[in-house]
Amino acid sequence: AAFALQDQGRKLSWYEAQKSRHDRTLDKVRAALPKDLPVTYLLRDNIRTFPFRDSDLVIACGPDGLFVNIAKYLSGQLVLTVDSDPETNDGKLMWHGEATIKDVINKVLLGKPYETARIPLLSARTERMKAEVLAVSDVLVGRSDQVSARYSLRVGAVTENQSSSGILISTGVGSTGWFSSIKTMVKAMSGSCGSFEREMSQEAKEFVYVVREPFSSRDTQV
Repeated sequence: AAFALQDQGRKLSWYEAQKSRHDRTLDKVRAALPKDLPVTYLLRDNIRTFPFRDSDLVIACGPDGLFVNIAKYLSGQLVLTVDSDPETNDGKLMWHGEATIKDVINKVLLGKPYETARIPLLSARTERMKAEVLAVSDVLVGRSDQVSARYSLRVGAVTENQSSSGILISTGVGSTGWFSSIKTMVKAMSGSCGSFEREMSQEAKEFVYVVREPFSSRDTQV
């Protein structure tokens, strides 16, 4: 691995330092758990097949995207989020660090007050789908290949034929991720991102959407 990275002009030491910080935080989390508490450790790839119980306390240790991947498999369980590497992670969704995790775990187990956020899920359905799709961060409506999607978009009394890379629909949680990158691009090009300047709460019971790369033609509008 070191040889392959060196050939690309990169160093293994960056990854080793990142792993060291992650492991140190994980050790702090493990040490903060009572010895008589039954604990199961899961890797990210095992989450989707794990049978979570209603009474489980879930502790997610990693980057922001880890919480998004866990939350879609839960049904109301309490999740404590731990930023395993503040030097490289933004920590938008991972609230706790190695210095505070022991205190919050004790508060939860002793029934003392602690800060929480209730994250709503976005429900999406198409005419062909029998079941709804639930998303924590965002849903992209479009084609799975690189061909432009063609569709009719109706908002209130206004209808447009459009051709684009799809429509990105984002929750408050998702507004700090993929949607944020689109805001950054628009602001860099125009100096403003209009109505999207307002920051969304993670608990917001609303969504925002943006048409990705709309194409203007005789038959399609933007």
